[in-house]
Amino acid sequence: MKKKFILSFFFLFILYVQAQQITISLKDSLTNKPVSFATILLVQDDKHFYADYCNEEGVITIEENRSFDAVTFSCVGYKDKTITKEKLKKSVVYLTPESYQLDEVVITNKKVIDTLLLGELKEKKKGVLPLYIQNEVAVFFKNDFERDVALKTFLFKTWRIKYKTAIRLRLYKKRIFKTYHLSPNDPEKKKNYYNTVIPGEDLLGENIIIYLDPQKKEIIEVDFSQYNIPIPKGGVFISVECLGYYDENGNAINPDKNKLSELEMHTTTVDNYCIKYTNITRFWVNENQHYKIDYKYINNKEAPRNVLRSPTFGLKVVRLE
Repeated sequence: MKKKFILSFFFLFILYVQAQQITISLKDSLTNKPVSFATILLVQDDKHFYADYCNEEGVITIEENRSFDAVTFSCVGYKDKTITKEKLKKSVVYLTPESYQLDEVVITNKKVIDTLLLGELKEKKKGVLPLYIQNEVAVFFKNDFERDVALKTFLFKTWRIKYKTAIRLRLYKKRIFKTYHLSPNDPEKKKNYYNTVIPGEDLLGENIIIYLDPQKKEIIEVDFSQYNIPIPKGGVFISVECLGYYDENGNAINPDKNKLSELEMHTTTVDNYCIKYTNITRFWVNENQHYKIDYKYINNKEAPRNVLRSPTFGLKVVRLE
């Protein structure tokens, strides 16, 4: 009798927990296929205060008793959609695809002259960059070519991959953003304005997900030739966004910080490396320029080169005629 009571209590408890959760499945409104790793933003008083991802199947579970006003669903290639908590009862949410126009040049039916490697892929390792979930790391590549060029492949160096890691790859046009620095030693708190280059408009509009398998020190090369992407005259940012980690059985896990996947870095003098720490603020920081400004206004000297680093990324591009 006691055993039956315990089992009954256990099943009632499971039912109670499930009743306190809202399970949402995100799907493409045109194809009805799952939208993998869409971003979920909880809204309170018109501000985002919590961010998470749905899984590969487009499913996310939200605690119903959590305090929030609405949820914003966001994913590259789709229009954002916000639903109030009161209306968040449907098990399926459809996201509408967004069209992107690559209007820089038409690259089909053009002759390829040669293939070139851009970036600092041959630089020696000087540190690593741990990939925290929701971190997005971007590197800028100039386009100094007189002829039209198109993206062929993206290469990046990993140092250690302990667990299977899901990442999203994105392309952006550059954005010149005016910001300022406040010196802590200035009693007047004068704002020192300067222009910074950060990722801007999404260039591709494709939800490109790849998985990094456990290994040590490897160059990953991803083929982009199928997308026919012209490199804008102003240059291009390419980014890696960490979406999650998985054990050998495919279960989502949260590794200790000393077991996170790592990208290889190298020293540089170029302000080409930006990072976005969380999906809540969606704010980019040009890391090396930030260090240079700090040293200038706080230490009254130039930043030493050993603190200026960048992820070791490269692009293979084809010149066209």
